[in-house]
Amino acid sequence: MDTWRNRIWSVALQASGYADIPGVSIHSLRHSYASIAIAHGADVTTLQAAMGHASAAMTLDIYANLWPHRLDDVTQAIDLALKPTLSQPFLLSPTEKKQGRNPTP
Repeated sequence: MDTWRNRIWSVALQASGYADIPGVSIHSLRHSYASIAIAHGADVTTLQAAMGHASAAMTLDIYANLWPHRLDDVTQAIDLALKPTLSQPFLLSPTEKKQGRNPTP
């Protein structure tokens, strides 16, 4: 049967030397692409566009499990961004002073 898989994919695998490696498929290459993109900082909407997904939700449904380590990165970035602010004394605006508010750290 003359199919894309026989005409193109099999020939490409032979030419690349990957024909004897089990599990090499368009799907596995696509998933590898997404995994590598996420590991190198791709955000959901960028990956959505690259993968041709209809929505970011679709991308998250498929690849969200590859982002859990990023939560620590986000937490550290927020801590770093707020550190100078949190080390400064809390100041009240003139309006807040008139209202009798107390500064809170």
